[in-house]
Amino acid sequence: VTASVAIDDGHAVVRIADDGPGIDPAVANDLFERFSRADSSRARQTGGTGLGLSIAKAIVTAHGGTISVDSAPGSTVFTVRLPARPATPAAD
Repeated sequence: VTASVAIDDGHAVVRIADDGPGIDPAVANDLFERFSRADSSRARQTGGTGLGLSIAKAIVTAHGGTISVDSAPGSTVFTVRLPARPATPAAD
């Protein structure tokens, strides 16, 4: 897993990437929906509740940003883009 942070066109861009098996394209579009899981069995032994990415999307959206996923066999990248604000000087 690798993580990177950059500033691009006035946005802070955070990318989290891995070299795992990838995400099935049939479920990739629904990953950010509540209770969506890549493993359709819904068994607790194979993962969580399917709320994490929907919560992440709600937080990112509330801050005026976007979250997306790009996946192929051997690579998945989650990208979060948030509006960057200029630093303000600390009060004395």
